[in-house]
Amino acid sequence: TLVRTTAIDTKTIGDIASVAGTLPTLHFPQVPLSFDMLATIAPYAVSVAAVGLIETLLTQQLVDSITERRTETHTECIAQGVANVATGFLGGMGGCAMIGQSMINVNAGGRTRVSGLTCAACLLGFIVIGSALIEAVPLAALVGTMWMLVLDIWDKSTFKRIGKVPKTDIVVVATVTAVTVATNLAVAVFCGVIIASLSYSWKSAQRIFVQRQVEEKAYNGNSAAVYVFTGPLFFGSTTLFGELVDPRSEEEAVVVLDFL
Repeated sequence: TLVRTTAIDTKTIGDIASVAGTLPTLHFPQVPLSFDMLATIAPYAVSVAAVGLIETLLTQQLVDSITERRTETHTECIAQGVANVATGFLGGMGGCAMIGQSMINVNAGGRTRVSGLTCAACLLGFIVIGSALIEAVPLAALVGTMWMLVLDIWDKSTFKRIGKVPKTDIVVVATVTAVTVATNLAVAVFCGVIIASLSYSWKSAQRIFVQRQVEEKAYNGNSAAVYVFTGPLFFGSTTLFGELVDPRSEEEAVVVLDFL
């Protein structure tokens, strides 16, 4: 309203791109079904699907923590996949759950899927009927709206917990954030999973304990040294395992390894 009444020369959404559209029609992709075509499409399809699923699950986790409810993740993923396949036959592009839109719905009081359907219906109305109103919105107003949304969904207590959480968790958060900005969310999550897995393996390798005890007449009338182990035994803990059990210094001829 201020831009229109004062005739301020500023860019609007319509200056960047048009949001006007029509109702979709049934459309079958006109591409050859060959191995070369599938090999070309597959990397992009997998990348887009991974980003969509990751963002959907992250959004679902955030909404569940706010509403204190638990939704079915597998149902959401299956429904999203079916909808995206159907969208392709209607000439549209795939989509996923968005944190910004979901937070707007939650903060407005939405607690059921009716809020998502209402938002979709409103978007359809704006695109088909009210596109002129959307295109008249100044970019400055849109930027301000996005900044307020960022401040609203930003967890400000993250920096307060830096000194209280393990350093490996801080490294994972920093790495995922940096890689997301530099590449995309799928690559960032993959890097975060690798770092978290290595960290877990290192910590698990240090949690192996052994207790030695001697049992008389345990094997053919001979005494045996019984080593009782607790903790995970895998490739990462083999070094500590070798330090805890040294056959060359064992006095008993029979050794029993008891894993709990």
